Amino acid sequence: IAVFIALLLALAFDFTRSIRHYERGRRRGEWRVPGACSCFAFSCCADAAIAPRRLAKQVAFLIGRFASHAPHFQIVIWARQFALFLVALAATILRATEKGNSTAYEKRWCLVLAGVDILITLIAWYVHHRTQPYVYRFQNSVESWLYGATVAFLVLMCIYSALPDEHVMTGAALQGLSIAVLIGSLVG
Repeated sequence: IAVFIALLLALAFDFTRSIRHYERGRRRGEWRVPGACSCFAFSCCADAAIAPRRLAKQVAFLIGRFASHAPHFQIVIWARQFALFLVALAATILRATEKGNSTAYEKRWCLVLAGVDILITLIAWYVHHRTQPYVYRFQNSVESWLYGATVAFLVLMCIYSALPDEHVMTGAALQGLSIAVLIGSLVG
């Protein structure tokens, strides 16, 4: 897992560097990478020239769907996904350390980790709302709608998980609300 995490971080760093050089080239016409080392070519260059078309092709899949004011937003999305991955990894590790006592795990950590997931999603929603990274307003609206539906679903599931078993009717109502949120997010 450590190798996987290191690889993810190296790729994110390399892509961030490529986007930064591309943006500098577009703004100033400087199509050079001063003193940069490519993580994968293993060759360090002092002030190496980069062909604009080549660099544009390298970063097109990262920045092509975003507005010109937010070319780095793919990195924000990756940061959110990486944070959620770390929470899932923490949940797996905590479950393994409980040595088969799943009720102790659920009582201690389930709601805490779900709260961390909700917090990560809220932060990502806030960053998205402030940045408005997509070109068209409807794209930003759909993304905001999906963030809201995700937060609502997670909150409903946290409440459902915290309910004692004897609250059958409340649990059924929360399940119905959760289904309505899922269908509403698709219809919306």
